Amino acid sequence: MIKSLYVIKNENLPLVLLENNKLKYFEGENIKDVEKCLSEKMEFAELKVRGQRYVTYYGEKYKVVNLEVISLKNFKDKSELVSINSLTDKELDYKDLNLIKIFYPYQYRKEKTKDIALTSKEKESAFSNIIMAAIISIITSFFVMGKENFNYIGISAIVLVVLISSFALISIGKIEKINYCSIYFMIVAILLGATYGIYTNSLFRIINMFFIPVTIAVSIYMISYPDIKLGSLDFFTYIIHKITLGFLDNSYLDIIGKVFKEKIKFKNKDSKYQGIIKGLIYSIPILIVLTILLSCADEMFGNLFADFVEYIFSVGIKGVLVKLIIFIITFIYIHYIFASLKVRIDKCSKKKVKMLDSQMVNTILVLINILYLIFTYIQVKYLFIMRYSNFTAEGYSSYARSGFFQLVIVVVLNVAIILFFNKKSENSKLKLALCTLMTIISINMSVTSIYKMGLYINEFGITRLRFITTAFMIFIIITLVMIIFSLWREIDIFKYSMIIGSAIYLSLNFSNVDKIIATVNIESKGNKVDMEYITTLSLDSYDVIIEAYNEGKIHYSQLKSYKAQKKNTSKWYEYNYYNNKSN
Repeated sequence: MIKSLYVIKNENLPLVLLENNKLKYFEGENIKDVEKCLSEKMEFAELKVRGQRYVTYYGEKYKVVNLEVISLKNFKDKSELVSINSLTDKELDYKDLNLIKIFYPYQYRKEKTKDIALTSKEKESAFSNIIMAAIISIITSFFVMGKENFNYIGISAIVLVVLISSFALISIGKIEKINYCSIYFMIVAILLGATYGIYTNSLFRIINMFFIPVTIAVSIYMISYPDIKLGSLDFFTYIIHKITLGFLDNSYLDIIGKVFKEKIKFKNKDSKYQGIIKGLIYSIPILIVLTILLSCADEMFGNLFADFVEYIFSVGIKGVLVKLIIFIITFIYIHYIFASLKVRIDKCSKKKVKMLDSQMVNTILVLINILYLIFTYIQVKYLFIMRYSNFTAEGYSSYARSGFFQLVIVVVLNVAIILFFNKKSENSKLKLALCTLMTIISINMSVTSIYKMGLYINEFGITRLRFITTAFMIFIIITLVMIIFSLWREIDIFKYSMIIGSAIYLSLNFSNVDKIIATVNIESKGNKVDMEYITTLSLDSYDVIIEAYNEGKIHYSQLKSYKAQKKNTSKWYEYNYYNNKSN
């Protein structure tokens, strides 16, 4: 049976009920029991439910309810009604604290929690998370930092992604329900990790350093919380909050301190960690002796061990400090994600959306559409009808290029306006028709933008920015088409936009953008193509650059400058296909 914790709001002061000097949990979900209990403590007109959350805490289910006292007259008995601010450690455990923080995250100060004890489940889980986070952090610091400088990120990226994903599944435990979106995003993270071992495009390598951790975190949380849907209120208020701002209030670090402070002793003979801990302790001297003997017995094994010892001592103080910083940052974040998986919010109370005045919305949409129709007429006239008039090729391409990025911003704003008005105003045929017209005009703007960029590329060549912006406009067009369907038939736009957007981004990573750019520019018949630019591209375009050099299209000095970006790597985890290919 679900246990319910009720938090009572009285003049902005949150109160809780105690029973035997501990927080009182009600069996079931009947609010009449709460009213009866509170009526013995205070005189009031009624109780109003302001919000509620269903929570799974280390496998046990709870309901947290935020109540508001209506028309409070006076208190009959305050002895068991306690303000959250005045709670003491003896009245709380970590479960109580985590449940209270769902609605009042900053009411109970951290410094008050020093004497709160951990349950056996919390201890074992904390110890498991510490071990897994430590392993990941040690491997990360080993991969990322070499003797003097940062190592080249090769196949080590996919090794870390797979390792983190595997340990996350261990931390989650039994999966009751499969969330296919979580599987999709985990595959995306793994494939993006694989790009570090194939391509050398610096732009994507930098972006993916941020994109991969976010994608892994979203995947892990959605595996643990299968009922949370992409784009739902829970997705933003819980998962996205956990990944970003939630980390700043990392109360799970307190558990680490308690684990070591209390010197946890696994007295239970059936504890799954008791044998592991003893095995690790007893194996250390045995492994040292065996390693020395084996080193003497085999020269190659001895050299391997000697190289390892030499590496440890040659890192230096600077290297040790950098590795330590990398270890600490990785450890804190990984432990935070794993620990937070044990507290799961299953459902979020729906909030009423304040609707806008329909006449006002329709008026705004009519005026915007009139402006866009005039703009569309002028664009069609000068961009298509007058294409073959007095414009030179260069002058026409420059005109086509002018205002491109401003038009991209306008289209993105259109998407935001349509989605906002569709959600914030009552549906009517007039509003739907106006939004549909605005969406169609936005599609026309997007297609025109791509057409204009194509004209400019024909004359001046293509760059990464022009390539990626064009791909982004294709994504916008697909989103606009989905918006038209969503206006007349309900579909989950955010979910499909996230999936399609990530699929397009994944395609960009594997399409070898730099090779395409080099090929297009070399084969272009435009008079203003910057041939110097292609030699600044990554080693992914190596085959095209070598062919261009052999055909005399680029100079030896340019080829030499291009090859200078090759990284000298010697470790297996630094392997990269195109970096190793460019010898």
